[in-house]
Amino acid sequence: MGLKLYPESYMSGIANAIRNKSTLFSSHSAMTIIEMRDAIKAIQNATYYVDDFLTGDISTIGMYTGSTTLRAGVFADCSGLIRINNNYITSIGSYAFRNCLNLKAVSFPNCTSLELQAFSSCKSLIEGDFPKCITVGQNAFYDCWSLTKVNLPSCTHIQQYAFSNCSGLTEINLPNCSRIMNGAFNPCINLLTVSLPIVSMVSTY
Repeated sequence: MGLKLYPESYMSGIANAIRNKSTLFSSHSAMTIIEMRDAIKAIQNATYYVDDFLTGDISTIGMYTGSTTLRAGVFADCSGLIRINNNYITSIGSYAFRNCLNLKAVSFPNCTSLELQAFSSCKSLIEGDFPKCITVGQNAFYDCWSLTKVNLPSCTHIQQYAFSNCSGLTEINLPNCSRIMNGAFNPCINLLTVSLPIVSMVSTY
């Protein structure tokens, strides 16, 4: 599916269709929604939970809209998402990718914050790359059973239960992390190696 632009008059209708679990785009298996300059504005302003909504590429979301923040729940339950490599997004909102069951790998080189449950219940997620991320929010990767590798070299603060129930996680390196809140890695039953060279606070309550 090529570039598709929607006039401004369609924006509220698109947003409402998304909110109401419309199958408006469900037949477009190759659709890259980020190429729809106007439609993405509506998507950015809507919180929606639509199964199989997206099977395309969101690698350049933010390039057309000027927005560098993914709003809360914006891609939650999108089971068509498999891989993401995005250089534009600097902040990922709460529940943004929650329950994206087929998402396997994500890379956000310029993202500095992951909010509440940003990737929670992404049960197929294997690896995540966030080289500039400073804060990992509460339950950000909760129930990501398959997660084995996460790159967070700039992270300074891990919130409560951020990696709770990540049973596939065996090793994590947090060279700049100074604060870890309670339950951050509980219970990561296969976690064998944790590197925290400058940590100053580990909360147990």
